[in-house]
Amino acid sequence: MAWNICWVGLMSPAYAGIAINLEENATAWGGYQEGNPTWVIENSLANSPTGKALRCGLTGGDPYSNIHCYRNLPADPDAHFFTLELDFYLPETSFNNQGMPSRIQALEFTMNQWQGGKRYEWALQWMNVGSNGPQWRYWNPHQSERWVATPIQQALAVKQWHHLQMEGEIRSGQVYYRYFIIDGARHELNMTVAPVLTPNDPDRLAVAVQADGNYAQDAYDLLIDKVNFYHHPKLSMLLPLYQYPSHWNANSYIWDDVAAAQAKVDITAIINPANGPGASGTPNSDYQIGMQALRTAGVTLLGYVPTCWGNSQAQASCYNTRSLVDMKRDIKAYADHFAVHGIFFDEAATDSKQVSFYQELSGYARSLGLPLIVLNPGITPAASYVSNDVVAQSAVTFESSYAEWLQAIKPNDWTQTTAARQSALLVYDVPANAVSAVVNQALQWNYGYLYFTDDGNDGNPWDSLPTYWHSLLDYLVNLQTPPNNTFNSQIGVKPTALIESNTITLSGLSATTALTVTGGEYRKNGGAYTKAKGTVNNGDTLQVRHTASSKSNTTVTTTVKVGKNVYAFKSTTFVIDSTPTPISFTPQTGVSLNSWVESAIVTISGINVAIPVTVSNGEYRLNGGAYTKVKGLLQAGDSLQVRHTAAARAGKMVTTSLKLGNTSVSFKSTTK
Repeated sequence: MAWNICWVGLMSPAYAGIAINLEENATAWGGYQEGNPTWVIENSLANSPTGKALRCGLTGGDPYSNIHCYRNLPADPDAHFFTLELDFYLPETSFNNQGMPSRIQALEFTMNQWQGGKRYEWALQWMNVGSNGPQWRYWNPHQSERWVATPIQQALAVKQWHHLQMEGEIRSGQVYYRYFIIDGARHELNMTVAPVLTPNDPDRLAVAVQADGNYAQDAYDLLIDKVNFYHHPKLSMLLPLYQYPSHWNANSYIWDDVAAAQAKVDITAIINPANGPGASGTPNSDYQIGMQALRTAGVTLLGYVPTCWGNSQAQASCYNTRSLVDMKRDIKAYADHFAVHGIFFDEAATDSKQVSFYQELSGYARSLGLPLIVLNPGITPAASYVSNDVVAQSAVTFESSYAEWLQAIKPNDWTQTTAARQSALLVYDVPANAVSAVVNQALQWNYGYLYFTDDGNDGNPWDSLPTYWHSLLDYLVNLQTPPNNTFNSQIGVKPTALIESNTITLSGLSATTALTVTGGEYRKNGGAYTKAKGTVNNGDTLQVRHTASSKSNTTVTTTVKVGKNVYAFKSTTFVIDSTPTPISFTPQTGVSLNSWVESAIVTISGINVAIPVTVSNGEYRLNGGAYTKVKGLLQAGDSLQVRHTAAARAGKMVTTSLKLGNTSVSFKSTTK
């Protein structure tokens, strides 16, 4: 792990808290070495899904030397939430020196903010060699053992790409580890660490990876691809600003209220003069005044473009008859005359068949200098629309009334395993006394953009601000992350072990609600475990348990249903290795007739489950205990010794045979 780094990498531009495909320009990356390695940083065409992967390679050097490959980014003093997502390729390696020395000692992934003389660092390490390895650990620079173990043990598949996502937060001035997702499995961390004082370092952001060398400093490459970094203030507001900017009328003008609110909450406002930029394609003087005030305040602006469901439905159902030419004309008008930061595509399709249609539109917008794209299908679209920002950075996955929100159930799709900023929520007819519950539920369902209003009775809920506008702002400013209500999957558990989940706290329930469980047991508020049906209320805690599978790398799921909400707890057994590292007993010659002959002591390694041991024509003992001929069980770390009675005649051999699982070994002695 690198600290006190001499930063020489290039500072690279990022837009509005989003830095995409950082791997594509290797010259923007710097290297910091620990020990004395030889190393390389370059773009790699080999084995790269995109053809532009970054190679952070150890090529040799002194034992246990490391290379830290980093990318500096401009400072963002307002950022409090951080997401790093990337793909990485795990080359051929053994695990924890089992069978053969492991080429990879450890891999590390970090995101950083230096601000005001402090360094906030979120770092994960996949520790391959060490006690309980392979295992995930997190960074705490204030402990004597700075890499702190998590309970998550995982032997990642070799010669394969893996997807990693880290989520961190600055909470009350502290580094807060939220969770990470590896290959679709989410692991809650909920750890708080103090920042490090760095009074002489300039303010900046950075992301980094590190390849750690082994005792022989064997060469290997850490390839990374699709490296995206998101940094933004708490929750952000996606505000449909569909009211005319009547700046001369103080009683009805709301654009100044939106501009003032930017000082409290990060706001992205959607500008919509006439279901698009209007026939002239240019803003009138009122819009120019209103938009300038918003830009001066730091509000991000999106231009509204209706897309008629990607022409996948009859065009008569759209607000306007639309063609691809119409849509591109609107985009160009916004780029040329409105000085917006991106485009809001309304009436967006959801089917993956329409991705290429929207890819053409978003590509056109980006070619005109409008990088930020938000889709509004109103429901969850196919993941391919937002995967690696192919079409858009975000999608509105719920736009409806408060009554419909109450009927919604927690999503079980890509929105739960991607950056929160990729999902947006628009709810109208929300009463003032329900705002906190809706906000908390939105947080738990992984929404990063949101907006609520009590408007809606006039048919257009987006032409005014809610009556509780200022209290909504205050609530968001002082927002506390609600209790965790997600069961964390456990990977690498022991076969047949009794596995308990973390404890979750229920919220968003309007009344006493029925509960059922399948595939295990649950307990409420710390009571006794049961399989029986029950009821729960807001604030109740739940914990579940089940027996892990007896098979290798196999998942068991316990499902709890609370009303319409479903909570799943999964455990996956580790990859069973029942073949011990090869052992041998040195033959003994010249032993006395009829004497007891003992072998040297060997230590068993290379297995992670108990295996049977049997003996013929002799005896064995484990860990210095009594000798026996009875079948037993052998575990990693056990010491093993064998003995037999030497032959009664000179020059004769006696052989004792042992079977260790499916492996055989013998001990021989020959009389003098």
